[in-house]
This record gives sequence, structure tokens and C-alpha cells, in this order.
Amino acid sequence: MICEKIVGNLSRCLYDQPRYPGEVDRLEAKPYLRLPFRNEDLSRAQIRSSQLGITSKINYSISEGWYYSRDVTKILPYRHLAVDFALPYGFPVAAPCDGYAISSYYSYPLFDSRENIKKVDGKVFNFGIGYFVQIYNPKVNRFIQVGHLSDIYKSIPFSVPVRNRNRWEPTNNILTTKELMFGDNQNVVYVKTGDTVGYVGYSGLCYEDDYKYGYVRPYKIDPQKIRTWSIPHIHMDEFQRNYETGKKDWRRDPYDTYSWRNFYPTHTNSVPIGNNPLFFTDSNNRPIFADS
Repeated sequence: MICEKIVGNLSRCLYDQPRYPGEVDRLEAKPYLRLPFRNEDLSRAQIRSSQLGITSKINYSISEGWYYSRDVTKILPYRHLAVDFALPYGFPVAAPCDGYAISSYYSYPLFDSRENIKKVDGKVFNFGIGYFVQIYNPKVNRFIQVGHLSDIYKSIPFSVPVRNRNRWEPTNNILTTKELMFGDNQNVVYVKTGDTVGYVGYSGLCYEDDYKYGYVRPYKIDPQKIRTWSIPHIHMDEFQRNYETGKKDWRRDPYDTYSWRNFYPTHTNSVPIGNNPLFFTDSNNRPIFADS
């Protein structure tokens, strides 16, 4: 555990600068986020017996932090650069901040070391953010994204992805701040903190495509028909957009922890968060729910 923390801190120094005040170019870490779900919903949450064999009520947990665990890196040779919240399938996902929201879909097959598409039991081993919602917060000039949704809330505009060879690519996701904030853009809607934006799932992480041709709204993921190699969860990352390349830049860990899942705090794990989190926190230094 100590070794993991040391490696995590070294990785932060080598790969993730600049991020917070005092580091290279000083990027202000001003709290503006709440957890991407509501405490009231957690009190009612229950996983059905058909899902993972669990029937008791649960709190949320963090299944992966800013870096993947060792088990996952055997499959995915990448850094995570996000936080994964494990929650019951179909659980409502809330906007963690005010802002301008768009949604689309992204998925592609994984390849092995010989550049062959990975298959499991004859099925394609897919990877990607799946159904996602991105929210631009103009006060801090940053984006927050939640992904792997099983469905997107009806009030959120959905931009139909396009097929490019063996992958589904999102559309209308690289909009300038002017395009997001001004004009009558049918692909954008303003949301308030706590508004429902989608539902927990595992889209993009399935044994087959979980988007279908011809659908102008998400093809709702049925867990009894479309199987996953992952678990139900939401992926959340925070970033700036480079409008010349479309790339996510200056991605930051909202907990200011930069390590493996063992070091991420939840309401049942009192590990302290960093000195400059992007979350609003309570008197016990825990992130505040979207309905608080």
C-alpha cells in the first residue's frame, strides 16, 4: 500500500503537471463540484438479486481512482485520468454543477498486442466512454463529464454518433464556449446542480455494440441482453477543451489525491482528500451530495 502511494505521487510529478496552485503554471483549483448523485436516491437504492447477486442496500463506492488498479492495467495499458463511482445499475446520475450540457456516444473495440480485435466467447471486447454527458461550467471555464450511462435523461439533447470503420464516434461534443452558451443550439441544454442527466450503466464496456443504427435517442441498455466485462458504474473526469485539436487538456483529479482506489475517500472510508479538491466538502472533509 505504501509503495502504491509512492508510485502514485511519482506519477503525479512525472505526468500530471501542472494541476493545482503552486505547481508549474498555476491552475486554480476552485471548488465547484458536488457528487454526481443525490443522497436521497442512495437511501432508496437497492441492487436487484439478478444483478451481481447482491440484494442489500448499499452506499456508493469508488472502484477506480486516477490510476487503474493492477488488475485492470493487465487489460488496459492506460492511465485512467478519472474517478469511477460504483452504484446500482439504473441509479440516477445528477449534474455535479450548473452548466451547459451535451451528450453523445463513443465506443471502439480493444486490440491485443498483435493489433487483432479482442474477442471473448466470439464476441467483440469493446471499450469507450459509451453514453456520456458533458457539462461546461462558465464560472470556472471547465468541463465535467459522466459516462458509461445506461440511458440519458429525456431532457438532455442526444447527438447521434457516427460509425467510422470499427468504432462509434460522438458528434457535437467539441463545441466552443460561444457555441455552448449563446444562440439557439438544439444540441445544448442548461442544467442545474442536482438535475438528473442519466442513469448508471456500463455502456462502452460490453461484449458487443450497445448503440444501434437508426436510433435518434440512446438505445437503452438492457442488462439481461447486453453483457459487460465490467461492473455498473459511472466514469467522471474534469478537464479543459483544446478547440484546435478537440483534445481534453489539463485534466484534474477532483479529489486531489492522484493515487489508486485504496486512497480515495467515500462516506464509509475516511481517507482524507487532498488540500485542493474541486469538490465542496462538509465538516468531515467529505464531498457533498448533489442535493445538499
